[in-house]
Amino acid sequence: MTKPHYPIKTALIYGYEPSGHLCAAKAIADFLPPSVIEPVFINLSEIYPKLGPFVVKIYLEILHKTPALWNYTYDNSSIAITAKKIKTAFMPFYSKKLQNYLIKKKIKAVISTHALSSIMLSKRQGSLKNIPHFGVITDMNIHTYWPNEGINHYFTPDSSIKKEGILPENIIASGIPIRKEFMEIIPADIAKKSISLNAKIFTVLLTGGTKGLGDIEDATRELKKHLGKIQLIVFCGGNKKLYNKLQKENTDKKHLVILNFTNSPSKYYMASDLIIGKPGGITISETLALKKPLIVFSPLPGQEERNTDFLLKHHLAIYIKTPKDIGNLILKILSGEETFKLYKEHAEKFSKPYAAKTIASAIMDNLLQTEPN
Repeated sequence: MTKPHYPIKTALIYGYEPSGHLCAAKAIADFLPPSVIEPVFINLSEIYPKLGPFVVKIYLEILHKTPALWNYTYDNSSIAITAKKIKTAFMPFYSKKLQNYLIKKKIKAVISTHALSSIMLSKRQGSLKNIPHFGVITDMNIHTYWPNEGINHYFTPDSSIKKEGILPENIIASGIPIRKEFMEIIPADIAKKSISLNAKIFTVLLTGGTKGLGDIEDATRELKKHLGKIQLIVFCGGNKKLYNKLQKENTDKKHLVILNFTNSPSKYYMASDLIIGKPGGITISETLALKKPLIVFSPLPGQEERNTDFLLKHHLAIYIKTPKDIGNLILKILSGEETFKLYKEHAEKFSKPYAAKTIASAIMDNLLQTEPN
């Protein structure tokens, strides 16, 4: 038996930044002891600089012009079969480049938070053939593009989530990994004061995710009508155009905070009495961790619509379709209506604030049982 060489170099592969996939990777890395496991962050967009922007551009164009097409193709079994044939023809070229990169970096294990890297590494060769590979699901279900082969364990948000072709013992219901900062709970009134908000005013957080997508402008205009009765925090993510526009339109507005992308969002979540936003997996998990009421607004076709279905099925959120509906709901809440009376009870069941720690522990146990090459 060869003596293991520590630290074990472990790749955490995500698709682009900013993104929920990167947030998940960083959350896991926070719980990997550096003396045992050395995390190596790998951005697929840097390895494939032309492919990454092209895919993102096509994705955004489809969402903008023909969202129904994306919804149809995203988790359609017929499309998946066709995609598999295309993958067989073209993926070896891209896969080889990634595998060569991992060999160069002397990687001994892989954690994928993005389906694309898991596909590329489903059939590893050479010195990578037997290295452990873990898939971390960052939405409320596993779509068909995650592979059935080449994955030692899948980490999923809930025990009800299965994948055909994967043995149940290889699926660990850990929850979606969120940042360590969400585990240190600060009371809402103290959190409000820390960001210069009034501790006594009902506070709403409106978020468009890491990309600042969705009908954030119209929602902001509707919620602004109630400023004074509420305080409003708007997350624009990496959408600089949206951020600049809202800043320009609201230079003199009190009780309104407009934020560009931030690496430390927890204090804003903790200061909020209500979260409104796109149902990305990370947003959902961060909200559940804090037991904050959630209103789903502007879900993207495909995975976010499936996330919405999961939330509604388990009574974890309210879904509204238009900005005007947001205003009407706010009025009901301010009038004392117990809109979210049962929310905390359901949130308690699905909240997994320590998911990142659970995942890191399981991976470490696996790696210590598997001797690196």
